[in-house]
Amino acid sequence: MTHDSDATVRAVRLLAGFQYAQAAFAVARLGIAGHLMGGPLPVPELARRSGTDPTRLRQLLRVLAGEDVFTLLGDDRVDLGPLGPAFAPDTGSSAYELALTWADTLYAPYAELHRTLRDGVPAPEHHYGKPMFDWFADHPEHAARFSAAMREGLRTVRYGVPASLDLCGIRSVVDVGGADGSLLVRLAGLHPELTGVVFDLPHVVAEAGPVLDGHGLGARFTTVGGDFFVADDLPSGADCYVLSYVLHDWPDADAERVLRAVRAAGGDGARLRLVELVLPDWPEHPLPPFAATMELTMLGMLAARERTAADWERILAATGYRLDRIAPTSTPLSVIEATATNEETRS
Repeated sequence: MTHDSDATVRAVRLLAGFQYAQAAFAVARLGIAGHLMGGPLPVPELARRSGTDPTRLRQLLRVLAGEDVFTLLGDDRVDLGPLGPAFAPDTGSSAYELALTWADTLYAPYAELHRTLRDGVPAPEHHYGKPMFDWFADHPEHAARFSAAMREGLRTVRYGVPASLDLCGIRSVVDVGGADGSLLVRLAGLHPELTGVVFDLPHVVAEAGPVLDGHGLGARFTTVGGDFFVADDLPSGADCYVLSYVLHDWPDADAERVLRAVRAAGGDGARLRLVELVLPDWPEHPLPPFAATMELTMLGMLAARERTAADWERILAATGYRLDRIAPTSTPLSVIEATATNEETRS
């Protein structure tokens, strides 16, 4: 085997990924990007505002300038690069909240990934001694930050999805796992006759009422709290049920439990819209960057996985749905369209 210096350099960069992650965490935690939202600053002034050492700060800025987080200017000044605003607070950014929650809750468990690959037990169970969401239940401050990160991150990723949701002939919709109702707010602007319900756990869906009212939609959309594993909790009789990036968090058996509950609530003929990643069939590679990141997250953090078109078709057939089509969107996500039938196969 000949020596390949390029391969070695690439391998070193891959191994150094944890260092780049910590650098990004520091930018968010110390407010470095936030201090530049008003425009460029001299490095000594940025150091003063962020409580950092100017010499060390210059090192960090120079490294992350290569990642488009910062732009280095003359006269020892620095500005935000194309990615910089994503690490600043109060911008509706996904990366800021993600950086804080990943640094505090997800980073350490990944040291156990090698054990997960051996025994299939998610890394948080090795690190925290319990599943990730059970740990969140015991640490509400971390749970709140994680929820904010997921809400902001998915809002950014899913921004182009509502325009791709085919709601032709649909007058009423239930957003299952709809959190703060932001998806229905977008859909309301695209479909003026649409009515519906935001459904989620009671403490989660409590955030949706003020959001809907703030957009003047309280008369068209209501909120219901409950458990989406329980058919009787779900609003019944809607034309369409939407689950936007919900099922990927669950292993197949649990995803099927959710869909059976939704199927029972909707009845024959109800339409289903799933917003999910659809992976290419194995062994096609490499995965697109966002899909690869989410698949690694599923592998390490949850007993779940992203799915292929064949996986989705199988799960839908097993729960009483006919797959109608999979429609790409302008985002990494696809819309999986299905209709409830009176047939169910057992997987």
